[in-house]
Amino acid sequence: ASSVLQLASGKLTIFCMVYAVSVFLGAFVNNSAVVAILAPMLESICDSDATISFEGLVWILTLSSGTCFMTPLGYQTNLMVMPGGQHSFGDFVKFGAVNQLIHMVFSVAFVMALCPEGGAAAVASATTTSMPLFEVSEMV
Repeated sequence: ASSVLQLASGKLTIFCMVYAVSVFLGAFVNNSAVVAILAPMLESICDSDATISFEGLVWILTLSSGTCFMTPLGYQTNLMVMPGGQHSFGDFVKFGAVNQLIHMVFSVAFVMALCPEGGAAAVASATTTSMPLFEVSEMV
């Protein structure tokens, strides 16, 4: 998380970077695995930058983890239609990149509009609810 914060400064940049990393990982692994891999990083990002909303980062991760439009590997139905439609890998990149960019712009704008608060207080209130956010025993 600290390397992400060194590269990025500002709420918009961090949201976009979390989105991009999530989409990149989603091209190769299941969206549930992407969330399990990246979720622990979100709290440390919020601890390092008081302007970042923990709830906003969770929304960005949720919206981006299952939306890899740029590869046929991103979702199983993409692989199913590839031979029948005579699509190539390049077709997914060409058309999916535009969809991915539009989805990123709207997702980040939506989250920034709905989750403006940030800081350690937001993390503390989100993590001290009666239901834990991430429980390893439930994932296994």
